[in-house]
Order: sequence, then C-alpha cells, then structure tokens
Amino acid sequence: MHQPGPPPQTQNGTEFVLSATPVYNSVHAKPRMAVSLPDWLPFSTKVYAQSVTVTNAGNYSGFCAALPSGATSTLYGIGRWSDSDCSTNFASLSDDGAPVIGNGTIGNLIVLGTGGLDANDGTVQILVNNVVTPITCRLGTGKKCTDSVNTFAVLDGDGIVATITTLNGSQLHNVRVLLGKN
Repeated sequence: MHQPGPPPQTQNGTEFVLSATPVYNSVHAKPRMAVSLPDWLPFSTKVYAQSVTVTNAGNYSGFCAALPSGATSTLYGIGRWSDSDCSTNFASLSDDGAPVIGNGTIGNLIVLGTGGLDANDGTVQILVNNVVTPITCRLGTGKKCTDSVNTFAVLDGDGIVATITTLNGSQLHNVRVLLGKN
C-alpha cells in the first residue's frame, strides 16, 4: 500500500499576454498547480527543457508561357518576378530567388511543357544562392521530365531559382516547374 503524498499546492505565477495590437498586451497573476509526486513512482520527476525546430515543408512552383529559342531564361515564380512571358530572355539571376523558410532539403523536381521538337529541347536547372545544384532534368518531346534522385540541403533564408536553357529552334512553351521541400 502506498503512502499519499502531500496535497497539491497552489502557487501564483505570472502570465504574459502579448498581442500584435499593443492595447491587448497585459501582465497578470495566474494561479498554477504544483504537484508533489511520491518517491515510489518508477520515473524521474525532473523536467528537462526541449528545443523546438520548426521545419516548413512544401512546394515551389514556376511557370513560363513562352520561351526564347537557344537561350537561358529564369522561370516566373522561382527567381523571376516580372511576368510569365519568358520570351524576353531574362537570364540574369535574382540575388534572392524564392525564399526558403526553415532548414530542409529540396528535390523531387517535376517539369511539364509542350512544343518540344527534340528529346532534349530544354534543360531545367535548380540553383540555390546562384549556385547550380545537381537537381536537373531535360524536357522535350516527352512533355514531362523529373528528377526524383538528386536533392540539395537548404537553409532558412536561402534563395531558390529555376532556369531553363533551350536549344536553337526549340518551340517549348507553357513550361511548369514543381520542386518539393522537406
């Protein structure tokens, strides 16, 4: 038979309530319960602090309605912010690209497009902070290419850019890019 421990005790603590609207910010006392556990319990009564890591998973998507032949273009939504008509041959890379929120890994590239005349009409590359990653695929007559093998580690605040380089005479258009992040 076990011995009951001392009764729970009520202590006053302080609760801070902070709001985005300063009018609702307050500090007030809030009672909290302190519990004593009996010595015969088979587990420790110590509490250890935990660190929390926030990881945001999701997708990055980009689009180009039209592409120039024999040139490199940055895709709208992943590095290009002006418009989705990529026929202006906007190859200069943004300094920031699409921002990464939370550390993780990018990969699982899927590219769709129409108008390919050759199996290798367009090469899609993913860059992080303007550095080429191993994530790439070649789009052409198949209307779809993927890279589910290569991945790249990213850090909070990195910038992601997707580019497509077309062959001379290419008629690729309506190119859609989807890139996953874990």
